[in-house]
Amino acid sequence: MAERIPDETAALWSQLATNLNQISKLAEDCRLIVLLQLKSDGPPLQAIENIIDAASGQGYMFTPQTEWTGGDSSNPKNFKHTLPHIARV
Repeated sequence: MAERIPDETAALWSQLATNLNQISKLAEDCRLIVLLQLKSDGPPLQAIENIIDAASGQGYMFTPQTEWTGGDSSNPKNFKHTLPHIARV
């Protein structure tokens, strides 16, 4: 069983995941600008694609996992958070 974490810690991990998803989306937007508006490739495009490769999927890896502990599923108290995949040893 994975280590349970307090709600405040889960919120911090969630914020990291959100930020990483935003980075990924912004990098995709930059890629479209380079390709469609600047009609450029080569080093600028390669640099942006490296950012996309590094950021893709990281949001999921930083998302804390939610575990139902039983009982009424409409009650938030019946859910606990565990460390995200990236932080598990």
